[in-house]
Amino acid sequence: MKTLVCCLPLALSAGLLLVNQSAHAEVEAEALRCEYRVNPQGIDETQPRLSWQLDADDVRGVKQTAYQILVASSPALLKKSVGDLWDSGKVTSGASVQVSYAGKPLVSRQACYWKVRVYDQDGQASTWSEPATWTMGLLGPGDWQGRWIGKDEAETVVLLEGCSWIGYPEGLRGTDAPPGLRYYRRTFELPAGRTVRRAEMNLAGDNLFSARSTASMRWQAAASPHPPSSRPRASCDRDAM
Repeated sequence: MKTLVCCLPLALSAGLLLVNQSAHAEVEAEALRCEYRVNPQGIDETQPRLSWQLDADDVRGVKQTAYQILVASSPALLKKSVGDLWDSGKVTSGASVQVSYAGKPLVSRQACYWKVRVYDQDGQASTWSEPATWTMGLLGPGDWQGRWIGKDEAETVVLLEGCSWIGYPEGLRGTDAPPGLRYYRRTFELPAGRTVRRAEMNLAGDNLFSARSTASMRWQAAASPHPPSSRPRASCDRDAM
């Protein structure tokens, strides 16, 4: 009788130890992913899909029957298990992939921190998973603002900026004149007391052209054809005057 009495407290202690060890589920959530990536940065999906893997430590017959997701705006809140962006609550589901975020609307550049716990076939909750994160990208056209910092090429000077076409392949617009040879005249006056030492004319046109001025300067250009987008040049020197 004395031996039985002495063994009874030991049996109770062992029973209490077994109860404490089985307080958590035998399945854990790990390898958290958002939009199929680990801790993605700058995503544009406003309802990102969350996924995780289950680790049952080779125990047979274990499965997930529910889950709970917390999403917080800071690591400190997540550590306190405060989901200020989203607390899914206990959701009865065996889903562990493509679980869509359903919390507060997300904005550009927002950082999100999340974790998940699962429930096994006996309704026991696992411990919380290791935290994971994702950040939002630029979601609206107005968010894209900045200046180029890698433009290394030299600035292009457009010599014909502000000019207008006066001749077209179908003829002179606004008139009945058919396509053919055209003469154009431009009048301008030099400032008083100024002497022309060198002048340059920039033209864009098909085929060839020649130019003259009333100051007896003769302008010459190459006789080879030029596409309309090119800028043939003609020049003269003071000696030609």
